[in-house]
Amino acid sequence: MLRIRLRRDGRRNLAMYSVVVAEQKFRRDGRFIEKIGYYQPILLDTDPYRINLNTEVYDKWVALGAQPSEKVQFLYKKMQIKNSNK
Repeated sequence: MLRIRLRRDGRRNLAMYSVVVAEQKFRRDGRFIEKIGYYQPILLDTDPYRINLNTEVYDKWVALGAQPSEKVQFLYKKMQIKNSNK
């Protein structure tokens, strides 16, 4: 089963995450099929570089049957709200 989930990057005490499409059996930081965005929790909520998610590619993978994790669903909804306010 395909999952859309976070992959940890960065260094100790300075984490950043890539949003990736991966097979569920792969390790968290292991192989992945496609990178579709990133999330930097260290930055402020108002910073435009905190969340970047390619929503078109996200929708394509969900239509193909990929299951997003809870955190990725939350980030996707946050991106939709941020884009609708512009």
